[in-house]
Amino acid sequence: MSFAGLIVLFAVVGFFAWKIVKQRSAAFAAAADGLGFTYQRTGSPFEGTDLSGITLLTGTVQHRYRDVLLPKSAKLPVVVSQFNYLIFRNTLDKGSGAVVSGGSGQQHSILAYRIAHGSLARFRLFTRGVFGNPLLARALVDQPQRTWLHVQVSPDWLLLYDPAILILKPEAVTPALDRIRPIAEAILGGSAAAA
Repeated sequence: MSFAGLIVLFAVVGFFAWKIVKQRSAAFAAAADGLGFTYQRTGSPFEGTDLSGITLLTGTVQHRYRDVLLPKSAKLPVVVSQFNYLIFRNTLDKGSGAVVSGGSGQQHSILAYRIAHGSLARFRLFTRGVFGNPLLARALVDQPQRTWLHVQVSPDWLLLYDPAILILKPEAVTPALDRIRPIAEAILGGSAAAA
């Protein structure tokens, strides 16, 4: 294939990718109000908050947020339909900076409940249960078989994401909320009930 042919091919692929992104954004914008959210096309919903301990956000670089649903009620989480980031491998400290060789791009949909700073009750997870939180133990046992759910916490946020769901679609928001709500309620002490 000639160089001009490659340019045309990349242009066509880029156009259709752009069109798909625009359609997804329009669908999220249209669905947001009915779901109890306001729509934000891009931009971090976590600015100015304490994210220490959330490795998905603090241990990665080049964050990009797309199709963010901001809750109208404190009982709903922030929904980020597409969070793109990079994980760098083989990072070596060299004097005042770092030398990075290689890296991989990742993307996830994430749901994050805002919590009063430092208010989350402490609990421990063990292979045979949850010590001190029987509601959380029940919510975890009730999860569909062969599924994953990552839970990370910081002083200001409870963040949940399923690594199998790379990009959440608008019609999947309600099922995702229904799935994580019992877990969030158990961790937060019932404050994540439906609005």
